[in-house]
Amino acid sequence: MLPIDNSSASDISSKNTEQAIYMKTMTCKQLYGSCDELIHGETAEEMIKNSQNHGMEMAAKGDQDHIQVMDSMKQGMNDPEAVKQWMEKFQTEFDAQPED
Repeated sequence: MLPIDNSSASDISSKNTEQAIYMKTMTCKQLYGSCDELIHGETAEEMIKNSQNHGMEMAAKGDQDHIQVMDSMKQGMNDPEAVKQWMEKFQTEFDAQPED
């Protein structure tokens, strides 16, 4: 019979806990976009990044709805106070979403 190394078992257990990923999912529309594509992220910042990537992909395909939404959002980015308020509002909305 082989000896059991209990420290390894606890290491594995703690690694599994540390690696737990809590994703959230929102639609493009919930992220102020124009479609029902599902966007995933662990944090509000990651969700925003993934939403931007989706928007850029759709714009690259020539999707006019996404192009218009992105143009509108770009205009709002010129006002730092508006960006701060938008981020605070989105963080609240993200926090309210259930985990997957």
